[in-house]
Amino acid sequence: MFNPGCQAKIQVAAANTFTKGKLNWIDLGDAQNGVVEYKPSGLRSRLLFVKIYEASRNARFHFYGFDYEATVIDRR
Repeated sequence: MFNPGCQAKIQVAAANTFTKGKLNWIDLGDAQNGVVEYKPSGLRSRLLFVKIYEASRNARFHFYGFDYEATVIDRR
């Protein structure tokens, strides 16, 4: 959730490693409406990375929080 009207861009990446070069970033678009929703299909990983960036001067973003829902799969 962001302040409406901001010009922030959001990307996510899922991986099983912290290796920066192996992350495949998925662009979710901007947060101009104040809320960004992403429903991945078939995404499996141990780590989820979120990147929020912007370079505007007139509508800086304010990050208020996030909510996520995940299903844990037992791999025994």
